[in-house]
This record gives sequence, C-alpha cells and structure tokens, in this order.
Amino acid sequence: IIYAGSKCRKFKTFRTSRDEIVIEIADSLNPSMEAMEAERVVRALEERLVFRDDKIRAQEAPLPSMTYPAAVNLIIAGILRAASNVQDVEVRAFGSSANGFGDASSDVDVVLAATRTNLVQGLELGPNGLVDLAPRVLRKLERRLQMQGFKILQRILHARVPILKMSMVLPSGKALECDLSVNNLLPVFNTKLLKTYAEINPHVVDLVQTCKEWAKEHGVHGAARGHLSSYAFTLMVIFFLQIRGDLPCLQGDAESKPEWYIEDQKKYNVYIDETSDFSEFADRNMSTFADFIRFYRNEFRWGEWVVSIRTGKCLSLKKYPKLAKQPRSGVDPFELFYFIHIEDPFDIQRNLHCVLGPHKNQKLWDAFESTPTVRRWRNRGYGGY
Repeated sequence: IIYAGSKCRKFKTFRTSRDEIVIEIADSLNPSMEAMEAERVVRALEERLVFRDDKIRAQEAPLPSMTYPAAVNLIIAGILRAASNVQDVEVRAFGSSANGFGDASSDVDVVLAATRTNLVQGLELGPNGLVDLAPRVLRKLERRLQMQGFKILQRILHARVPILKMSMVLPSGKALECDLSVNNLLPVFNTKLLKTYAEINPHVVDLVQTCKEWAKEHGVHGAARGHLSSYAFTLMVIFFLQIRGDLPCLQGDAESKPEWYIEDQKKYNVYIDETSDFSEFADRNMSTFADFIRFYRNEFRWGEWVVSIRTGKCLSLKKYPKLAKQPRSGVDPFELFYFIHIEDPFDIQRNLHCVLGPHKNQKLWDAFESTPTVRRWRNRGYGGY
C-alpha cells in the first residue's frame, strides 16, 4: 500500500471494498532502497492507517476503562511485568470475570494490547516477526510468564484467536485460571457494554445467573456442546428487560454519534451511551424469571424476530440485512423456520445461533415449553410467579 517514488507529502487514497484507507506519507520513498528498509517503511505506514467515513464524522474509540476485581488485577499485573519490554503495552480483562455477570467459578479472559511494531521490537521477534504475530508473541512470553508465577496449562496457537491457557496461585491459595490472547480487543467493548447494563440495574445480574442455572439444568447451555453460550443467554435476558422497560438501550444514538473500532480490516461502531441519566431504571425489578420464560415461549416470534440489545425492539429479521442467517451445517430445513436469531451488539454480522448444532434449537424451544412458570427459583431475586 505504498505510493513509491513520489514526492507527495499529502494524502494518497486507496479504495477497499467499502472503506477508504487514507495513508499520510511523511517522506517520499526511494524505489531503489534496500528490501529490508522498504519493509520497515511499509510497516511504519501500516501502523498509521486511519479510517475515514465520507457520510459521517466518526470518532475513533479508545479502549474503554473499567475497574476489575482484586484477583483479576493480580493477573493483569503479572502479565504486564512479563511484557514490560513492550512499549505502551496494555492488558485488559473481558468476559464474565469483568462484566459483572460472573461468579466465583468464572475464569479470567485477558488480552495483551500493543502495536505490532512495539511487539516485534519489545519481544525481539526478528525480521519475520509480523508473520503469525499472535502465536509468536505468546510463545515468546511463555518463559517470562512462568517467571511471574504463571503455570502454562495449554497452548491453542492455531485457532482463529490464539490463546495461552494459564493459571496463577493467588495469595489465598486458590489457583485461578486465565486465557491470554493478543490484540483481540472487540470483546473488551462488549464487556464494557454488559458491565454498564449491570451497573444501571443490578437486578439484571440475578436474572442472568438464574437463566444460566436454568439452561444448565435443562441441558441447553454451552457452545462447546452445540448450545448457546453464556454470552448469548445474557443478551437474551437484557433484551427481555429492554422490552419490559426495565433497561434502556445504550446504543440508540450509535448511528448519529458513531465511535469506530477497527480490527482485522473490519470497522465496528462501539458507541455506548455513558452520559445520560439512567437512575430511573435502578430499582425496576418487577419482571420475574417466570415472565422471562413466558416472553420467549408465548410472545417472541422465533425465526421472525431478532434478539438485539443494539435496537432494544422486537423487529423483523428483514430489519437486520447484515446479520448472518444461515446456521451451521446439518440443521434440519424445517428447523430453520423457527430458528432463534441473536445479534452481537457490535459485530452486527455475527448471529450467535451459529453454535447451535442439529436439533439444539428444538431442544432450547422444548426447555422453554416445558418449564413451569410458577416455580420459585432458589437464591434468586427473580423467582416466583
């Protein structure tokens, strides 16, 4: 992506399928430069890619700031020490251990964030360091992590998102497991969104915990087993409370006030309303778990509507043109007519039903159909009639 040999010091525009990539070329490039020097210049320019939108003035979103539990802070501190040679490195937690919906059994998901150039230089990855960057970073960090008290449990380096599975013994003597990835930052924004909902109305946490308990009891929980994930059930609960008026929609102004995050050449609008006064929702706890069951059994139109906390409305599938519709292979064509659709609030092409195996949507529907709505669920504020 280089306008080589020019004297241009302004902007050179290159078109991709949807976006314009604007590269500011600070110095003219000499076509006869050595290959290694040319590659260095290319990498420097790539680090300065700036995405513009012709239709709206988009604000580039910084990584959200959050407070974490003490145990999570210990994990983060240890990883930062291991990566101390990397300039401007950050470590963020995401998932249930950080979003307010977890419990004592929740593992910790953490991501190491730094520019590619700083990772290569700080960890001395060599001239080919940018190739398979994440796996190479994780391999290089292993020894340093072990010196900080981490035990390496498993290396999953060839997945779409490479991770190191580790554990650390806390001062209490308990071993806490964690998964470390590199520059996998979109989940950090999802975590901030869910945490904000939990802070607006803490009762949503009780209902989500009850929902997970119910899903496990009925054998419809766990993406690894072809069922919906905890994240998907959390979105279902938040959407239900939005429809009942117990939670607001934090992304209602996203189109008029976009904040863009860019990852893997994709652009995500990660706007979250953090300025409005939502205090009126703090004590709204009239919606019960029984009502949640009744909503998805009697009111929600499976196969026609979309669970979308981004819109917070019961809208037709046609209103979500970017949402992937096709489930995984092996699903019976008849089952497609009432397949549940759950939109990721930021990655709006992603349909969280993608993990459902054959007949698992039917099993989920049967769980809603067979659950009595007069049962009082123990230890949860949302039980009852």
